[in-house]
Amino acid sequence: MTASPVDNIVARVQQLTLEADSFAYLAIDAQGLLLDQGGELSYMSLPDWQAGENILDSALFLQSYIPMKSNYECIECFQLGDSCVIDVHLFNDDDCILVVLIDRSSEMAVEATLKQQRNELKLNQRRARKQKGA
Repeated sequence: MTASPVDNIVARVQQLTLEADSFAYLAIDAQGLLLDQGGELSYMSLPDWQAGENILDSALFLQSYIPMKSNYECIECFQLGDSCVIDVHLFNDDDCILVVLIDRSSEMAVEATLKQQRNELKLNQRRARKQKGA
Protein backbone atom coordinates (compact mmCIF):
# COMPACT_ATOMS: atom_id res chain seq x y z
CA MET A 1 0.00 0.00 0.00
CA THR A 2 1.36 3.40 -1.01
CA ALA A 3 1.57 6.22 1.53
CA SER A 4 -0.78 9.14 0.94
CA PRO A 5 0.61 12.64 0.29
CA VAL A 6 -0.50 13.66 3.79
CA ASP A 7 1.39 10.70 5.32
CA ASN A 8 4.48 11.76 3.35
CA ILE A 9 4.18 15.34 4.62
CA VAL A 10 3.82 14.17 8.23
CA ALA A 11 6.83 11.87 7.81
CA ARG A 12 8.92 14.75 6.41
CA VAL A 13 7.95 17.07 9.25
CA GLN A 14 8.86 14.39 11.79
CA GLN A 15 12.19 13.80 10.03
CA LEU A 16 13.04 17.54 10.04
CA THR A 17 12.10 17.86 13.70
CA LEU A 18 14.19 14.89 14.77
CA GLU A 19 17.18 16.05 12.73
CA ALA A 20 17.02 19.63 14.02
CA ASP A 21 16.70 19.06 17.76
CA SER A 22 18.06 16.58 20.26
CA PHE A 23 15.31 14.66 21.98
CA ALA A 24 14.70 11.97 24.56
CA TYR A 25 11.67 10.08 25.72
CA LEU A 26 10.34 8.41 28.85
CA ALA A 27 7.44 6.05 29.37
CA ILE A 28 6.16 6.02 32.93
CA ASP A 29 3.10 4.74 34.71
CA ALA A 30 0.59 6.92 36.59
CA GLN A 31 2.65 6.64 39.81
CA GLY A 32 5.91 7.71 38.12
CA LEU A 33 7.55 4.30 37.72
CA LEU A 34 9.85 4.22 34.69
CA LEU A 35 8.77 1.70 32.06
CA ASP A 36 11.11 2.67 29.21
CA GLN A 37 13.47 5.47 28.13
CA GLY A 38 15.61 6.44 25.19
CA GLY A 39 17.13 9.18 23.11
CA GLU A 40 19.71 11.65 24.38
CA LEU A 41 18.98 11.61 28.11
CA SER A 42 22.64 12.02 29.12
CA TYR A 43 23.02 15.06 26.83
CA MET A 44 20.16 16.65 28.77
CA SER A 45 21.95 16.00 32.08
CA LEU A 46 19.19 13.72 33.31
CA PRO A 47 19.92 10.97 35.83
CA ASP A 48 20.62 7.40 34.79
CA TRP A 49 17.25 5.99 35.77
CA GLN A 50 16.54 2.27 35.83
CA ALA A 51 13.32 0.53 34.73
CA GLY A 52 10.93 0.16 37.65
CA GLU A 53 12.40 3.17 39.49
CA ASN A 54 10.09 5.99 40.59
CA ILE A 55 11.54 9.03 38.84
CA LEU A 56 9.27 11.74 40.24
CA ASP A 57 11.69 12.67 43.04
CA SER A 58 14.47 13.44 40.56
CA ALA A 59 12.34 14.59 37.59
CA LEU A 60 10.87 17.50 39.49
CA PHE A 61 9.40 19.03 36.33
CA LEU A 62 6.93 16.12 36.18
CA GLN A 63 5.66 16.16 39.76
CA SER A 64 2.67 18.46 39.33
CA TYR A 65 1.66 16.77 36.06
CA ILE A 66 1.59 13.16 37.30
CA PRO A 67 -0.97 11.65 37.48
CA MET A 68 -2.25 13.36 34.34
CA LYS A 69 -5.66 14.98 34.35
CA SER A 70 -5.87 15.43 30.57
CA ASN A 71 -4.64 13.64 27.46
CA TYR A 72 -1.88 16.16 26.66
CA GLU A 73 0.25 18.65 28.59
CA CYS A 74 3.17 20.82 27.52
CA ILE A 75 5.86 22.47 29.62
CA GLU A 76 7.68 25.02 27.48
CA CYS A 77 11.24 26.21 27.99
CA PHE A 78 12.05 24.30 31.16
CA GLN A 79 15.63 24.95 32.31
CA LEU A 80 17.57 21.71 32.95
CA GLY A 81 20.92 22.37 34.56
CA ASP A 82 23.07 25.28 33.45
CA SER A 83 22.90 24.99 29.69
CA CYS A 84 19.93 22.87 28.60
CA VAL A 85 16.45 24.22 27.94
CA ILE A 86 13.76 21.73 26.96
CA ASP A 87 10.15 21.55 25.95
CA VAL A 88 8.36 18.69 27.69
CA HIS A 89 5.38 17.05 25.99
CA LEU A 90 3.29 14.60 28.02
CA PHE A 91 0.80 12.26 26.34
CA ASN A 92 -1.61 10.20 28.38
CA ASP A 93 -1.64 6.83 26.63
CA ASP A 94 -3.94 4.04 27.87
CA ASP A 95 -1.61 2.35 30.35
CA CYS A 96 1.32 4.76 30.47
CA ILE A 97 2.40 8.35 30.13
CA LEU A 98 4.69 9.17 27.24
CA VAL A 99 7.07 12.03 27.96
CA VAL A 100 8.93 13.59 25.01
CA LEU A 101 11.78 15.98 25.84
CA ILE A 102 12.95 18.27 23.02
CA ASP A 103 16.12 20.32 23.42
CA ARG A 104 15.53 24.02 22.72
CA SER A 105 18.89 25.30 23.98
CA SER A 106 20.16 26.54 20.62
CA GLU A 107 16.90 28.38 19.88
CA MET A 108 16.99 30.03 23.29
CA ALA A 109 20.61 31.11 22.75
CA VAL A 110 19.67 32.69 19.42
CA GLU A 111 16.70 34.46 21.05
CA ALA A 112 18.93 35.78 23.84
CA THR A 113 21.45 37.10 21.30
CA LEU A 114 18.71 38.81 19.29
CA LYS A 115 17.23 40.34 22.43
CA GLN A 116 20.65 41.67 23.46
CA GLN A 117 21.16 43.16 19.99
CA ARG A 118 17.72 44.85 20.14
CA ASN A 119 18.56 46.29 23.56
CA GLU A 120 21.89 47.61 22.30
CA LEU A 121 20.21 49.17 19.26
CA LYS A 122 17.64 50.93 21.48
CA LEU A 123 20.40 52.17 23.76
CA ASN A 124 22.39 53.52 20.80
CA GLN A 125 19.25 55.22 19.44
CA ARG A 126 18.66 56.93 22.80
CA ARG A 127 22.27 58.08 22.94
CA ALA A 128 22.02 59.45 19.40
CA ARG A 129 18.81 61.36 20.25
CA LYS A 130 20.44 62.83 23.37
CA GLN A 131 23.50 63.93 21.41
CA LYS A 132 21.30 65.40 18.70
CA GLY A 133 19.28 67.36 21.28
CA ALA A 134 22.34 68.64 23.16
